[in-house]
Amino acid sequence: RMHNMLCVPVKGSDGCLGVLQMLNKQGDADRFSPHDERLAARFGGMIAYILQGVRELEQVTDVWELEQKLLAAERKSSLDEDIFNTVIYDVSKLLDADRASLFLVSEEGDSLYTMVAKDTQPIRVPSDKGLVGYVAR
Repeated sequence: RMHNMLCVPVKGSDGCLGVLQMLNKQGDADRFSPHDERLAARFGGMIAYILQGVRELEQVTDVWELEQKLLAAERKSSLDEDIFNTVIYDVSKLLDADRASLFLVSEEGDSLYTMVAKDTQPIRVPSDKGLVGYVAR
């Protein structure tokens, strides 16, 4: 059950890459504060930096460079999900959120899907629907 929500865009140099969502502020406060919003926005910036790095690896065309970067990415790829899980977990603890999710914009740009969904099943929503769709615009 949702009592309150905090969403911040995950913005890269090419626009919105996703949305960081926190649900149900815990502890003494009954809602997320402006300080919580600033912290979430900072983590959103860090997530964007990581995502852009991964996407840049995918755009390399030189074969030798591609092979080298793919080898490095292969070693790193198993960590990527762990990195995002760790960041989302840490943000939710820092902001005393009951649950947290990281929604990414699909390649087509027509939907958002959860890459990380703490304590919930994977979710996919149209990019023009709901609060995460609004934040992604």
